[in-house]
Amino acid sequence: MHRTVLLATLVLGFGVGCGEDEPEAFPAYQDCFDKFYDFGRGLTPTESILECCLLHPIDDQMPACGADMPACINYLTNNLNQTSASFVEVQEACETYANQL
Repeated sequence: MHRTVLLATLVLGFGVGCGEDEPEAFPAYQDCFDKFYDFGRGLTPTESILECCLLHPIDDQMPACGADMPACINYLTNNLNQTSASFVEVQEACETYANQL
């Protein structure tokens, strides 16, 4: 629970201070995840999942990962490479995501 609150605070902090900038849109979820996890942003897989699910349009959808935790898990199963995040990281991210909707 403590970690979930920390992650939620972190994710919400990304949106604060961005001013009028439009969030970067991505054609595919994996593209978004790779940008925030693989390219030196310093985010964990769980934080990268939340960044993309909550703060960026994916294929013109925002929030991108569904209406609840099961939908989020299904979405990520279909749109995120298995090697990108563990099942536990996906579950953690989807729980936080569902609580932010």
